[in-house]
Amino acid sequence: MEDLTKNKKDSKNADTAKQLDIEKQPSTNLNQETDLEKELKKELDSYKKENADLHRMLEGKEVEVEDLRDSLDSKELLVKDLEEALKVANEAIENSKVIIEEFENAFLNKSGLNSSKPIESTDIIAVKGDQERTFPKPAWDSLPADKNGWQIKVETPEEAK
Repeated sequence: MEDLTKNKKDSKNADTAKQLDIEKQPSTNLNQETDLEKELKKELDSYKKENADLHRMLEGKEVEVEDLRDSLDSKELLVKDLEEALKVANEAIENSKVIIEEFENAFLNKSGLNSSKPIESTDIIAVKGDQERTFPKPAWDSLPADKNGWQIKVETPEEAK
């Protein structure tokens, strides 16, 4: 009997020890889960921070793109304005060419350089486009270096007769 009592006591002690081990294990598991949770929370926080940083970078890039679009729009407007100014300048140049030619004609008519008097040996026959004029030598020499577009007409001996 003593053995039975002793066995019962040992059995009770063993059960108590097992119970204590079981209680200790969940505690360890809880600590492990807590460590895992902490680790996961740290990783999650890290991802959240990285995500926030990426969103800020994205917003910055969107602002840069918008600024570049605005800059491009203003440059396109500038190009259009410059093209229009170039058209106006070209028209002004053409108008000034016409005015200069009309002034030349008026000057030649008033000075008698464009009259139909007999050609002298010192006179110079010049052409400009389909126009032909006779310049006295002093008048020819007084023209600017480019002779305002006039060129000396070269005649063959047969044309001169």
